[in-house]
Amino acid sequence: MTQVNEMLYAKGLFKWLDFSISGTTYERGGFIVIDYRAYGDAAVKMIDEIKEFKVQISRQSIETALQQVGAEEEYEVYVSDFKRLDKELRQLELVQWENIDGFKLIDTKGMRRRAHPVYLTHDKSSRPKIVKISLELDKKFASENRVAVAIFSTIARFILFSSSYRMAARTGSYNADMYSENEGYKMSVELHFVKNVSPPSAEYFAEELVASYQYIKEKEGLGRLSKDLASMSYFENAHQAPDFERTLNETGVLIGSEAWRSYANIDSILKTFENTEVSVRASRKTARARLI
Repeated sequence: MTQVNEMLYAKGLFKWLDFSISGTTYERGGFIVIDYRAYGDAAVKMIDEIKEFKVQISRQSIETALQQVGAEEEYEVYVSDFKRLDKELRQLELVQWENIDGFKLIDTKGMRRRAHPVYLTHDKSSRPKIVKISLELDKKFASENRVAVAIFSTIARFILFSSSYRMAARTGSYNADMYSENEGYKMSVELHFVKNVSPPSAEYFAEELVASYQYIKEKEGLGRLSKDLASMSYFENAHQAPDFERTLNETGVLIGSEAWRSYANIDSILKTFENTEVSVRASRKTARARLI
């Protein structure tokens, strides 16, 4: 999924806003299923390209993926035969993807599995190393613009979601948790690293988040999100609307469709994030940066 996400990001399409994508490997039969959902014409046009996408396999990409597995499971990963793992991945890449609508029946009962070249060990002796990445809304600005807190709560989640998944993929970490703090003035995400990996510096993550925010603006991601919020309804396609209960619990602000139409314009969004700061805590050090 990492390289597909990068390909879509390079085309100015953002996870959560433009599409969702996830992959599942099923124990029975060893099936790999990709669930891709497009939320606009540009993302729909990418379906064929995703089906034909070829993953670039290298020792570095495999090791980074294994680190992510270990960080997610919180167990150490053991590779018994790296050459075999590399070979099997390259063979898998030659298999064509098929639409599940084209299947009639596959019975897994007679399928046999060989021993795996990768194992999760039982070693869970060390807690993961944690990097905390946050967006913080200026409290004075928020106290004078209460609707800005609701805007911040929703859009900061999108910005962190889009950028943190890429940072996790690049650094071999696991995107573990996202949560609101300080009555909605602060939104944070945690990246978990396995114990034998040293995370990059706090400055690195702060710079990456600022760069992601600027790129999202450049590719009109905030403009598209503004239009979505201004046109959404809690009665029609309610699953695409912001979670008003979560916003209320996080910020104390109950915001409905009329308020989104009135306030979720691009100028209000940009003004809110002009008053937002990045803070990162990594390896007992803190880095701060402005989004602009």
